[in-house]
Amino acid sequence: MELKRSRTDYLFLLGAGLATAAAIWLRWAGLNAQSIWGDEGYTVWLSRLSPGEIWHNLLYDTGPPLYYVMQHYWGLQFGSSPTAIRALSAVFATLSWPLEYLLIRKIVANRAAVVLALAFNAVSFLQIWYGQEARFYGLLLFLSLGSVYCLLLHLEKRSVVRFAGIVLCLTTSLYVHNMTLFYLPGLALLWALYPAETPLSVRAKDAVLAGSMVLLLYIPWLPTLRAQVRSVHHVFWYATPTARDFLDTFSALCGLDLLTLQLIFRDKLHLHTTLFGAWTWGPLVLAIFIAFLWRLAMRSPEGRKLLAVAAYAILPVLLVFAQSRLSTPMFVSRVLLTSSFFLPLVFCLPFTESTMPRKWIYQSVAILILAGSAASCFIFPRRYHRDDWRGVTQYLLSERESPRLVVVSPDLMQFMVQYYAPNPPAGMEVSGLMSKYNPPDPDLQSRILELDQHADTLAPESWKKWEAYREIDLVLAAQAFRTVNPTLEYLARRCASLENVEFDHLEIKRCQLNEPASGGGDISAGESGGSVH
Repeated sequence: MELKRSRTDYLFLLGAGLATAAAIWLRWAGLNAQSIWGDEGYTVWLSRLSPGEIWHNLLYDTGPPLYYVMQHYWGLQFGSSPTAIRALSAVFATLSWPLEYLLIRKIVANRAAVVLALAFNAVSFLQIWYGQEARFYGLLLFLSLGSVYCLLLHLEKRSVVRFAGIVLCLTTSLYVHNMTLFYLPGLALLWALYPAETPLSVRAKDAVLAGSMVLLLYIPWLPTLRAQVRSVHHVFWYATPTARDFLDTFSALCGLDLLTLQLIFRDKLHLHTTLFGAWTWGPLVLAIFIAFLWRLAMRSPEGRKLLAVAAYAILPVLLVFAQSRLSTPMFVSRVLLTSSFFLPLVFCLPFTESTMPRKWIYQSVAILILAGSAASCFIFPRRYHRDDWRGVTQYLLSERESPRLVVVSPDLMQFMVQYYAPNPPAGMEVSGLMSKYNPPDPDLQSRILELDQHADTLAPESWKKWEAYREIDLVLAAQAFRTVNPTLEYLARRCASLENVEFDHLEIKRCQLNEPASGGGDISAGESGGSVH
């Protein structure tokens, strides 16, 4: 018996150790493998400002200030290279791992279920992808897990320290991402449903007190939040989500990238049938998830715990989907990253049961889902690439005609070219369709938005000045803007030749002009139409 226990202990330590090593390696490997993209460039630009200027500029953004302020001081110490700016997120992704382990041990007792849950989260492609991005998602995951862990501890044994941990983690989460607001109803549901000896009346009083304290600490941000809500309709360009989008996002939060599964069956196994399309895999994942909850959730204490945390993770997904259907669309998997930890735990349920009919079938399905998650982890980053501003800039720096003008659309994306080429060569000038600016300008964002209201008249004024150049390189981001098509029509009329070069999510329209107009030459910042200073 002692030998058996010792062997079980060693197997558990081996499994947990391998999952931990894989998780840490996957969250740090290749931080500089891909170019930084537009949102990360925005992080670099905004974090170079002072904390007060950051707060002011967020009037025109969609997020709170805490992450940008932390990135500001992080950058002062470590610089703004791609590895440096992404390392802050990787730090919090790594710090989230001990919290994930503690939460798993708190929810499930069976060691095989613990190892399986660790494996699911070690290879979670969403946690890895956004844990390596210079955005707030790694910090948000860490704080969200912290709030749930403090809550579970408080439900087991009420204490001032644990209660303070709930309030602190919730408040800081709200100052990291507005999406935390959608998780508050889920947290209230978790507070009520999680199995514990604390009476429901006491839980309700604690929840009301915690909510009141969080609201009091959140009041300074409410005026800015109100301004963001008013402007969000002009910022977000996502399409209204469909049922297929819901299935794809839900599957991703469970650890499965549906396109990866399609590629495996169609390209690797050569099964070219609609049977293995998104409308097969998405409903199948959802059906398996529901079946596991329906058949297993109420059979054991672990099952009831998993039912409570699943409710906490699912409710925000439903709320954001409904909101995106009725109002401004914002239904994307990354804003729901917290759910990517809790939802895969449901697949560990068969390993928490000692006696149940056909348990091996459920366990086999869980192992197959883990295999799909591992495949998604390794195939997704090979298939999906961030906007290749690094490649675009390298192409632009190649020896070309002079003088030449690099025009970036939208205008705010000029900081991406300037990030990779802070000192462009003589004869090359960088501008936007309507403006040219210096990235540290704290009023840049508001002025760009003001100019955008007059884009239809400012863009033609800029076209007239382009004739002073021998070459125009128009860099277009993936989003469509109303000034792009008229600009392309102008170039088609004016260019002797028009070359198109594509990069990941970006493209360059390279226009060779005829001889520059008389008096041509470089246009100074003060002469550029609609110039921002």
